[in-house]
Amino acid sequence: MGDIRNMSIREKAYILLRDAIIDGTLKQGERMVEDNLAIQYSVSRTPLREAIHKLELDGFLQRLPSRGLVVAELSIKEAEELYQVRGYLEGLAARTFTENMTSDKKNIIETYRKNVILYHDNGSVEEVLEACRQQHNYIRENCGHKICSEYIQKMDLHIARYRRLGVRESGRTEQAYLEHLTILDDILKENADAAEDTMRNHIIVSGKAVIDAIGRNLQTVN
Repeated sequence: MGDIRNMSIREKAYILLRDAIIDGTLKQGERMVEDNLAIQYSVSRTPLREAIHKLELDGFLQRLPSRGLVVAELSIKEAEELYQVRGYLEGLAARTFTENMTSDKKNIIETYRKNVILYHDNGSVEEVLEACRQQHNYIRENCGHKICSEYIQKMDLHIARYRRLGVRESGRTEQAYLEHLTILDDILKENADAAEDTMRNHIIVSGKAVIDAIGRNLQTVN
């Protein structure tokens, strides 16, 4: 998103409110009261109102007849749809990345593979998760498919609301590690078909595990 220090007040307000929705500080169903938010986030009314309007357009807020503008509700159905579509987009990103392989890209992918194995063997779960996240970002940002990359980035912000509810309970750390190694191996072999399939399956299986965990926790979000 860039350095927040160089952003307009409206952009800063948007990011502050969006991140508060993603991390659960602003809870689903909570009303957006401009006076309270202006004080809480030290933002004047005009840029705050513009930020709120953009959040509504982006689907983080919804307008209810009886309550006005509120933080969008979470639902299992939306989570399922998000992961399903993301699976196809991430698969496409892996395919186009592999089809546009260069020696520099291959060197970087080999480094990711070595790091993931090293962190795993050292028992550094957080570092494994971070390395896997960086791997996804690198493939997406360098796949050569601008629209695909942009849509994944937008979806990830919505998926993050669900991931925080279930990823720690999904029991997927070890299996996800092995899946990431397979994805990296398929890319290094320059097998675009396999890279697409393994990436897509990884996202779909990950989504199912997180959604199962969400189903156990969603009722406690409020």
